[in-house]
Amino acid sequence: KVFLSFAAVVAVAVAVPANYEPIHVGPALVDTYEPIHVGPALVDVDNYEPISVGPAIVDTPSAQSTPLVQIILNINQATTASAVEAPVYNPQPAEIVEKPVAPTPVIVASPIIPAPVVTLPEILN
Repeated sequence: KVFLSFAAVVAVAVAVPANYEPIHVGPALVDTYEPIHVGPALVDVDNYEPISVGPAIVDTPSAQSTPLVQIILNINQATTASAVEAPVYNPQPAEIVEKPVAPTPVIVASPIIPAPVVTLPEILN
């Protein structure tokens, strides 16, 4: 395994890209100009053939062939599975004991009321 992984690392390290071609980021140069037609398609009346959207109708039925997937079940009748015990069902309702929830104290501080800032003249300071 070590030799194969070493050989793989060497093969990747030695690999050299062939036929280097730089990436062109400029506009594409086109030799022949063909305008884009945005109008409706013009259909020649002589060669008009309607499109069939229904199911395909085949005259000859296909020959039956072997199935693509074949399932083979090998069941050994001599061995039997060990018996599995059913879980015990207790039809009695469960007892629910409710514990009282003690309220946590809430500390309410004096509210901060926003007030406009008033600057006093220097004489009063």
